Order: sequence, then structure tokens, then C-alpha cells
Amino acid sequence: MKTNFFFAALAIAALAVVSCNNNEGEVLAVRLDKTAIELVKGESVQLNATVVPDQDAELTWFSQDEQYVTVDPNGVVTAVGLKKDDPTSDQVTPVSVYVKYQNGADECLVTVLPLAPEKVEIEYEGNTVKLDPGETVQLKARLYPEDADLTDLEWTTDYAACAMVDSETGLVKAIAPGFATIRASYNDKIYDEINVQVNVIEPTAVAIDPSALTMDKGTKYRLKPVLTPSNASGADMVWTSLDQHVVTVDKETGVVTAVSQGQAAVRLQMGKLSGECIVTVK
Repeated sequence: MKTNFFFAALAIAALAVVSCNNNEGEVLAVRLDKTAIELVKGESVQLNATVVPDQDAELTWFSQDEQYVTVDPNGVVTAVGLKKDDPTSDQVTPVSVYVKYQNGADECLVTVLPLAPEKVEIEYEGNTVKLDPGETVQLKARLYPEDADLTDLEWTTDYAACAMVDSETGLVKAIAPGFATIRASYNDKIYDEINVQVNVIEPTAVAIDPSALTMDKGTKYRLKPVLTPSNASGADMVWTSLDQHVVTVDKETGVVTAVSQGQAAVRLQMGKLSGECIVTVK
């Protein structure tokens, strides 16, 4: 902080000096071709200084804070980092670059802008993530260059019915068999993608919940399939009533309607597997 104060005081004192003597060779002023510039972190720019009166001069260049902005002996300014007086804010504080010769000096305010990523790469071994229904995987992405300041990524899926992804964390959850593409993007042009395959899990057993049901005539009830293992999907489900005079059942939804008094079995068929529910109508 004391060094910064010294540089600022030195520059202000030099700028305040006005000579009343116009003898040849005496410096009245030093002027920069730019008084304020914006540079993206890592960029450089040439500052040019003019001495009044015009003469050969060995100029002295210095930065208010070389941690964020540097300047070489030829006036080439380089943005090194973002200076923030409040680390929680997005506001960037300009850094002064000074040029001095004898009793003349000038100042340029340099604002360093955040560096955006040029490439996004999802870190995963292989081109396809294979999951069973219900499983999750935590995806991560790397940004290039690695010192990019803008690091907010958005994760999206093109088929949420198959695989969902948390838009902020990249956590993928397999929902149902199929394929989905997961994207990690900084913007529409800078992104990476990976395929997710949700496997088909063939059931080893099929049952109906409940296995026995008593109903009043004219009422409805939705039966539930019970698969082993619980994340199985396998073949399409087909519901049938073995006696439609007693009960009917929607072949796709498993909704049973009590038609008349009696007892009938409702069957759930999945490929070669099946389960039954005995329905009694009062």
C-alpha cells in the first residue's frame, strides 16, 4: 500500500510541475497516446509517449501494482490479473500505469477484463456413459485455458425421460432405457457433449400389488406391477382379465373395473413372465 501511495504521489507531483522557462531541451510535459484502456487478462498493448518539446528521451515506465498490470521499459502494457477491492463483487478496479521523464509525467488507467474459456472438455474415460435405471454419475468438465475467470457452466440433456442432469453440478441420473446426450456449455459455441446409455434390465420375476382384491360392483382400482429387480424394465406390460364378465382391465394401465359379482383373475404378462391378482366382486 505504501509503494502504491508513493507511485501515485510521484506521478501527481510530476504532472503538477509547470515550467515558465522555455529554454530548449527542458521538458514541459510528457503525454501518452491513451489515458484509459481495457485489456482481457493475458493481452498486451503498446503505449506511446510524446515529450514536449520534442526530443530524444529515456523514459521511465512503472505500474501502480505489478500483481495485476505490468509495463516493460518500452511501454508495452500486459494485463496479468483482475484487481478487485471487494472479492465478492464483479467490479474490477483499474490500475494506473505511469510514464515519467525529468519533470514531466502522464498516467493511463488500465482495466483488466475477465478471461473467458475457449474450450470445454468433459472428463470421462470413453465416449459413452452406461448406467442402469436409477443409477447416477457425477460428470466434471475442464475449462481451457485453465486460468479462465468466467467458469460458470450449464449442463443440459436432450432426453430427460431417459437421463436427467443437474444444470449446475453435472450430476446425471438414469431414468429409463434409451440414449441421451449430455452437454456442458459455456455458451452456444463453447461446449462439449457425451452420450449416456441407460441399459435395459430384464426382470427375473413379475407380480401384482395387491395379489388379492375385493371390490364393489361398478368401482375401479389401479393395480401396480412389482418387478424383480426393482429397476427392471424389460418387455412391454400387457394386462388381461381371465373373466371379463366379472372384471375388465385396461391392457395398458392396469385399471380394473368391477362388472358383476364373482371372482376372476387379472394377469400381467411381460414376455415369458407373468403375475396374477385374484379379484372378488361383491
